[in-house]
Amino acid sequence: MTSMRLTPDTVPLAGAALAFLLALAAEWLQARRIRKVAPLAFGPAGRPRRWVALVPWVRVAALTGIAWALLVLLTVKTSVLGAPAAEHPARDAAEYLVLVLDYSPSMTLPDSGPKGDQTRKDRLRDVVGSVVERMGKQVAYTVLCFYTRALPIAEKVSDRDIVRNVLNDLPIEYALEPGKTDLGKAVNAALDLIQDYPRKSVTLMICTDGDTEAINDIRPLPASVRKAFVLGVGNIQQGSLMDDHLSRQDPLVLGALASHLNGTYLDVNDRHLASTELGSLCRAGDASTARAAGRDDVALVVLATFSCLYAVLLPLALEFGGSDWRPLAARQTGVAS
Repeated sequence: MTSMRLTPDTVPLAGAALAFLLALAAEWLQARRIRKVAPLAFGPAGRPRRWVALVPWVRVAALTGIAWALLVLLTVKTSVLGAPAAEHPARDAAEYLVLVLDYSPSMTLPDSGPKGDQTRKDRLRDVVGSVVERMGKQVAYTVLCFYTRALPIAEKVSDRDIVRNVLNDLPIEYALEPGKTDLGKAVNAALDLIQDYPRKSVTLMICTDGDTEAINDIRPLPASVRKAFVLGVGNIQQGSLMDDHLSRQDPLVLGALASHLNGTYLDVNDRHLASTELGSLCRAGDASTARAAGRDDVALVVLATFSCLYAVLLPLALEFGGSDWRPLAARQTGVAS
């Protein structure tokens, strides 16, 4: 005989079933007690108005719904054993998104976005932020920012809020040494860092304008890399004068880098990276995430509705419309007479 395993999906149903049985037993006991004092409760007729017969069933339904909703909301952040739920993976995540982000001065030039009025850094934030928002639960993040050298900011973090914090104007440039942008050195640093990650577990994503020193001697791709993207920001056609050169997105440099990494170069200056390109990174867990989010919304509505019904509407309805008997009014009439 197999035993039913409690999961975040079955716990609310089991709790609701238990609440239903307990509420049903309580209403049965309450009905027996009221029957003995019916003339005192409802006057000489000894019975309430007809609609009151529905009240026990409404209360049972309300308590069942409240129990289900509370358990659904409880299992959002906790597992059935009381441990943190795996909304964000630990260091043994199934997949890793490794972000290599350009924080060089050329990224402050305002020639990006659909209207061409965003800085390249803002465009990087929008594109990478959109990617992070679409990640499944099984993904952990490693972030490196670079200028003259690469600076690891976070490694194998499970909380996407850390990545958001990096993207939302964390002053990383103050920790980077000034000089010439070296994209090749940054890529090598990232490949060194992920050398020992599990095989085919890494999606490498490099976001830059390609304004860099010559790229030489990129090290071989480690076995940990499953897929690589080189995302280009900045206007391809028209450059902006910076220091002693014209700075623009360089598709030749970025395309050659993507080819060396056996990856894909994409110009994201005026479009986002499609979910189809990300594959299992956003597909795995997306359906369950959306389903859980929808169930949580339903639980909030159920909790608010049934709580109001049980604690406010039913008591008021019973007080003012449950019976024709008004002992206070009868007493006052008797005194007046």
